[in-house]
Amino acid sequence: MNVRIFGLGLILSTLSASLFGAAAPSIIPRPVTLTTKQGTFTLCPSQAIPGAAADAAIRILTDPASFETGQYLAAMFLKSTGYRFQVSTNPLATNSLKRCIVLTTYNPITITNQEGYELAVAPDSVLIRGLTPAGVFYGVQSLLQLFPPEILASTPTPGIDWIAPCVFIQDFPRFIWRGWMLDSVRHFFNKDEVKKLIDAMALQKLNRFHWHLDDDSGWRIEILGLPRLTDISAWRTDIMFGLNKKSTLAFDDNERYGGYYTQADIREIVAYASQRHITVVPEIEMPGHSTGALTAYPEF
Repeated sequence: MNVRIFGLGLILSTLSASLFGAAAPSIIPRPVTLTTKQGTFTLCPSQAIPGAAADAAIRILTDPASFETGQYLAAMFLKSTGYRFQVSTNPLATNSLKRCIVLTTYNPITITNQEGYELAVAPDSVLIRGLTPAGVFYGVQSLLQLFPPEILASTPTPGIDWIAPCVFIQDFPRFIWRGWMLDSVRHFFNKDEVKKLIDAMALQKLNRFHWHLDDDSGWRIEILGLPRLTDISAWRTDIMFGLNKKSTLAFDDNERYGGYYTQADIREIVAYASQRHITVVPEIEMPGHSTGALTAYPEF
C-alpha cells in the first residue's frame, strides 16, 4: 500500500511537471528547502540478482551514532534491489566520499532543530548530516523517496533504474508532536500489521504512535495479574461496526472475533518503533468506556 500511495504522488508530480514545466522531486512532507542539481546518483545496477544477493559497489559509512540507521537503510535496499550494502563505521565519515552514502552527526549544520537534517545527493556520493540520530533517520527517509517507488518493495524488483536526482535539502519538522492513532479495539490488527503501520509512519517522518488498547468493545493488552481481561474481554461474538469479516483473520477456534497483544508483543513493537524514532503512547481508558474490562471483572 505504501508503494501505491507514493506512486500516486509521483504520477501527480509528473502531470504537474508536464503542465507547468519541470518540477522538483516530490518529498513528503515537503522539505523546508530543496534545490535541484545537475545529474543523478546511481545506487546499483537495475537487474535484481536472482537467488542469492550480490554485494553492491556503493558502501554505507556512518558515525557510531548513525550505525543503526545505516543498517536500516541497507536492509531496505536489500529487500527491493537484491544487493547487499556494506555498512561500517568510519572516523572519516564526516564528508562526501566517492561511491559512498555517508550518515553522520559529526559535522555541524546550520539547522538548530534537533530533528533537522541536510541531504546532499551528488553523482558519485550521498551525504546526510543531522544534529541527532533522528535527524539522520529522517534524511534517510527523504533519500528513499528520491528513488523510484519500487525502492519500498518487499522483494527484489528487476528492471528498475535505481537512480535518484541530485539535490540539496535542508529540512526540519514544523511540529514537535507528529502523531498517528490506531484503534486496535474496534478492529484488531495483529503484530505484523502494526509494524507495517509503523513503517508507513517512519516514511512520513511521524514520531508519535498513539495506540488505543481498550474500550467498551474490547481489551487488547495482556495484564498477567488479571488474566480474564484477555481470556474474556479480548473477544466478542459479533465483529460489530459494520466491518467486513473478510477484512481480517482475527477469529479464534470458537469463531469469536478479537485478539490481544502479549507483553512480549508490546515490548517488540515498542522496540521496533524506537528504532524508527517513534514513541509509543498507549491509551488505556479509565473510568469511562470500561465495559470491556467490567465484563471480565464485574465486581469492579
